[in-house]
Amino acid sequence: ASDGVVTAAVANLAPTGADRAGRAAGARVLEDAIRELPGVETVVLSYGSPLDSGGFSVGSWFSDVPGASPIDVEVDQYQVGPDYFDLYGIPILRGRTFTSSDPDSAVIVGERLASLLWPGLDPLGRSFRMDNAQPFTVIGIARETHVPTTEARADIPEFYFAFTPGGSYVTLNIRCAPCPDLARFRQAIVQARPGSTIWRIGMLDRAYRAHIESPRAAAALAAT
Repeated sequence: ASDGVVTAAVANLAPTGADRAGRAAGARVLEDAIRELPGVETVVLSYGSPLDSGGFSVGSWFSDVPGASPIDVEVDQYQVGPDYFDLYGIPILRGRTFTSSDPDSAVIVGERLASLLWPGLDPLGRSFRMDNAQPFTVIGIARETHVPTTEARADIPEFYFAFTPGGSYVTLNIRCAPCPDLARFRQAIVQARPGSTIWRIGMLDRAYRAHIESPRAAAALAAT
């Protein structure tokens, strides 16, 4: 559900040298400032969004099924706030979204990753890990998101952590009706966090169209 959604990637949320707590405070100030704009319904902070993906990992994934072989697959990992799924219209098919009391190991997995790790089994409450890392525990299963692209790496299995502010950048996911002019968002960001860098901002539906049309245009040119 990309209609009525604005996304913005904002870096330098706190002064140079600020610790994790300082960057987290900067992210919260930014979130509050955007929420006050007219027409804004929901603001969710994340690392990654459906179009620009999250952070991907390549390795061997082990489920908790005794004797199961590891799965070698590239996986997208997102960090998202609890309302991320509602904002984008991504159904939670089983289980639930995140709460403030969840441990860091709690994750929501997409359908494809669930079917790879636990074919024919209920993934809820099960655990998995990559190589020798600490295991994750599944609290929910989400409908898979499919990126409209011809690039294979852009549409891979996925799972989600709970968002914890503190990085050097953040993605703002904003649902609005009607949406203010993008200049209003820019102004609010700069006023909330002076010195921050806005390195991408726009309506998500327009970004989707551009994403789809670019490979189509290249294919048409090659055919010609």
